[in-house]
Amino acid sequence: MATLSNDRKTITVRAVDVHRAKMLLEAGEAVLIDVREFIEYEDEHIPGAALFPLSDFDSRRPEGDGGKIGIFHCRSGRRTAEHFERFVDTGFREVVHMDGGIVDWSIAGYPVRSEDGEAGEPEESAQPSGSEAA
Repeated sequence: MATLSNDRKTITVRAVDVHRAKMLLEAGEAVLIDVREFIEYEDEHIPGAALFPLSDFDSRRPEGDGGKIGIFHCRSGRRTAEHFERFVDTGFREVVHMDGGIVDWSIAGYPVRSEDGEAGEPEESAQPSGSEAA
């Protein structure tokens, strides 16, 4: 967990690691939102993730399900952590960012789809980062 502050307010950035994110998604308790750009998403993405690029992100879209957790992710987690306050008012019961992003998701061996629609092979060269669970 980290804290962002500016002159107006303080926002606590809540994070989940990829293992917790996958568990929440499989249980139907969360939805996954990819904030990378279209070209990144087209190259590879997590099956079932909805694309809402950060470059034109509007907190009224996606319309959050008040009963679910909104899990926001990017490539490594940096963008979602730095822009976390933009996701807070999306209407989800809770908003978190996925620490490590699609990089750690892939390293953990979880499925990704490439531009040709095939499941990509996960990377095995690094360890997933740890983070606080929701």
